[in-house]
Amino acid sequence: MTWEDAFFAQYQDACTGRLVRGIVHNLNGVNQAFALQSELFKTFFSQAMNLLAEAETGSGDACRSLKELVRKRAAMVEQMEEKLRFSSNIVRRILPLMDMYAADSFPGVEPARVVRIEDDFLCADPFFKHKVQRCFDFPHGLPLLVASACPAHFVLHHLLVNAADAVRECQEGARITVTAGMEGDHLVFRVEDNGPGVPPGAERDIFAPFVTFREGKMGIGLYAARKAARAAGGDVALVPGAEKGACFEFRLPQGAL
Repeated sequence: MTWEDAFFAQYQDACTGRLVRGIVHNLNGVNQAFALQSELFKTFFSQAMNLLAEAETGSGDACRSLKELVRKRAAMVEQMEEKLRFSSNIVRRILPLMDMYAADSFPGVEPARVVRIEDDFLCADPFFKHKVQRCFDFPHGLPLLVASACPAHFVLHHLLVNAADAVRECQEGARITVTAGMEGDHLVFRVEDNGPGVPPGAERDIFAPFVTFREGKMGIGLYAARKAARAAGGDVALVPGAEKGACFEFRLPQGAL
């Protein structure tokens, strides 16, 4: 094994760790919401018992207060149900990832779903979740990803991370657009951002390992994305001619899907 292969394997392990942290972050938010609501319900029952005791003495004010208290707590039940749906959705999207390692039984996954799963994971970053406008455009009828499902997750994750890093420099209006479609016999994903773009003359260098134009970054993401794409029979390239920001495309031949 070369140093490059060893480093790449270690880097993939680190990415898996970040993936797990993203999952834990999202599920922990649900747990915190339930913990808060649990404490509020404890307070509610105590207050309700006191108001019922007053109501038994014929106090009209106590009845009105109890009614208002029940109304407010009923609204909290709806919030808890929303959090439960959010948590269930995360689990529902994670489970297919495990099946992807069993190629004989894996039925395939829609390209749009792959992107939305990665979007969910990256929402562990508050900036990405709240400050970046994400736009997705996927036509109906795209072929399912089967053999290329895992590589597609890996590649799209890095392209989205790269775009998110780029738009951090935008004071306002940060935007990432992801599209997918068939071009001949290729499934093509495009990840476009409105960041500062690629410096002139650096188009080739950006795919080399350890090349970066951002402080504090390793310069591995685009290299890793292209390496994984090519190993799956596809490729990653910079789309030339962007008026603002940068656009990267991930191409997969239909025979590799």
